[in-house]
Amino acid sequence: MRTTFLTPLLIAACHPHVDMVPRIYPLTPDTRVLSDEEAAAPDLAPRDVAMNFSEAEHVRGADMLSAWFARTRESGWRVGGIAVYVVAKRENDTVECRTAIIPEHSVETQFVPPSERLTDLPRAVERPAQRIDLRCELVSHPEMHTETTSYGGPSGIPQTRTVVVPVIRNDCQMVPVAIRETRWEWTAERYYVAPPTAYLTKKGVRQGEPTCYAAPEGAVTRVEGKVFVERATATPDAGAP
Repeated sequence: MRTTFLTPLLIAACHPHVDMVPRIYPLTPDTRVLSDEEAAAPDLAPRDVAMNFSEAEHVRGADMLSAWFARTRESGWRVGGIAVYVVAKRENDTVECRTAIIPEHSVETQFVPPSERLTDLPRAVERPAQRIDLRCELVSHPEMHTETTSYGGPSGIPQTRTVVVPVIRNDCQMVPVAIRETRWEWTAERYYVAPPTAYLTKKGVRQGEPTCYAAPEGAVTRVEGKVFVERATATPDAGAP
């Protein structure tokens, strides 16, 4: 994962060749800065790495720190605590000023604006309608029948008469019926989406307060820091300055 760390560096006003820039942000991509808890992992081996700078180089504090980060980045080291030492000669003595560069991480709340979404939702819609029903009922219909009656007398002449007989039949017809019909329809609706809470975790370094004191004999302007390598791949000379 590519990560860019912005490193503010304030060097005390004690070196004649250090520019008095109050805040400098050297770019240090692809460098992983460990917290104290991460650096205490048992699979990591600590190493001290120092980079010296002479007065003739006329380097700024930010350039010193950038050069040190470039070296650790090329070697693939993970970085712990760092300190920048600036040595300056005065009229009667030599002063060394130390500025600590401390790993830290922060969690920030990111603002996510509310939004609206358009979606198709099913909705029950009731409308008036009409249907045709077949309705039947039993109705008595009179029908005329002819009856013939024979007599058993000597003449044997049959007697015929017409009679009316009621007949029950189904009487069916188509009848329109008004009803209300429910159907499912898709309708587009907008709805409000509340802003979610988003957190952004940042890892980087911050500067400490510069501390100045009498320089020890042989002190030079330098950057000192602690780096960490995997114990499985570490060699006795790994990480040596």
